[in-house]
Amino acid sequence: MQPAKAFCTLLLLLSLANAQLPNKIYSVWHCGVDSCMWATSPPLSDFQWILNNGNGKPSANVVTLAFVNPLDLLQQTNGNGVTNGVPSGMTTEVVNYFTSAGITVLVSIGGANYVTEWNEALANPQQLAQNAANMAKQLNVGIEIDYEDDGYSYLNSLSEFVTAYRNIIPNDGNGAPSILTVDLGSGTGYLTGISQAASQWLSNNQVNYANAMVSSAPWGSLSAASQFWQQHLTGASWANIGPMPPNQLVVSLYADDGSTYCDSYTQGDMLGQTIGWVNQQGSRGISFWAVGCPMSPYNCDMQCNGIAQGSVPFLYN
Repeated sequence: MQPAKAFCTLLLLLSLANAQLPNKIYSVWHCGVDSCMWATSPPLSDFQWILNNGNGKPSANVVTLAFVNPLDLLQQTNGNGVTNGVPSGMTTEVVNYFTSAGITVLVSIGGANYVTEWNEALANPQQLAQNAANMAKQLNVGIEIDYEDDGYSYLNSLSEFVTAYRNIIPNDGNGAPSILTVDLGSGTGYLTGISQAASQWLSNNQVNYANAMVSSAPWGSLSAASQFWQQHLTGASWANIGPMPPNQLVVSLYADDGSTYCDSYTQGDMLGQTIGWVNQQGSRGISFWAVGCPMSPYNCDMQCNGIAQGSVPFLYN
């Protein structure tokens, strides 16, 4: 190998090993091309708009690949588009394509369709944590917990999973695998138990931040959305949930619902207003559900120019 090529390769490897969580997060969940199964990898060209917002900079600084079936991960399943418990399309080639542009990659475990599988996998939280850590190290990704059971029966086991993961990979900022995040309801009234647990995990420095997920339908206005987001910042005394520090909260908007801001951006639209709210509150950032081809009934969004344009005032101005 020529010295110049060797030096460039070394720089790339160092950048991958030392991936850091951005201070401001502008993130997309990516569902691949098969309803979040990731049985195969999309063409890398499908991701190009995420790497270049039109000004030569990334349209997002975090990409979350959704989803890993937690029971497959525990059992190290092979077959039907899964390899050693991980969807076969979630490859190092895909991850490196993003990280080479300075984008942090997470893998989401769970999702609304895998509630039963989560609960079954939590019968062995220690082994599940070990397998999740192995996946994170192998792919050089962080882990997102998307546990959407609104009950309380398995929360102690989920906390055991979080503690076990941190015993294997500490929250020391040493590369993407040190990143662990959690999804919450849009407000504290849904997935209340997870909000209670996450309040402790955040206080204990076990998770890095929390996503307030989208609701069942797109927000009609900023006030309709922010009343729920504010619940996390204020806390819920009725549920013993303390106030969340703003820099630990990421709020979410739809991308794949025909939202106009998938196609265009203006300062006065919902995305522009959300950017203003996040900056005013000192919140950590914004995530978009979802690009690629999410689960039915959503359409495929292989390019969101509005999200790309919105990255400029949020990340680069």
